[in-house]
Amino acid sequence: MPNLSLPEDLSSGSTGHIAQHEAIHTELNRMTRDTGWRDASGALVNGWAGSAQIRRVDDTVRFLVSSLNGAAATDPRFIAFGSAAPAISINFLPLSSNFVLPRHTGEAFDFSFWTSGGSGIRCTMHSGTVMFGQAYFVWPTDRAWPGFLPPAV
Repeated sequence: MPNLSLPEDLSSGSTGHIAQHEAIHTELNRMTRDTGWRDASGALVNGWAGSAQIRRVDDTVRFLVSSLNGAAATDPRFIAFGSAAPAISINFLPLSSNFVLPRHTGEAFDFSFWTSGGSGIRCTMHSGTVMFGQAYFVWPTDRAWPGFLPPAV
């Protein structure tokens, strides 16, 4: 009868079998260049509340924001891009600072990238609107792969 015992290095320690799977998963993500959906809600700034998620697949960024509430907002910029957490890595930013997000049809607000005084996305509300349901945007990027990521969703 063959030996069916488990390998000696099967453990939950940092050098065991589980760590090997984590290393393989990390390498697969690097090879496929897909960050998976990330919770970017921690990067909301200036009194904005809501939920934000971001994902980068190769050189395409997907951004989803929902239940955005600007009732306590002190500035139109609602999410921050930067070089350290909790901001979103600047490597998610679009090809150029002149990239324009499309107007969210049928709603009383506009989105645009903000690059002066700290990068981010701003939301300009019109007619006193302070909250909306959901918006989804996609943009291209040619920046380096992000060195840090928000937490996984």
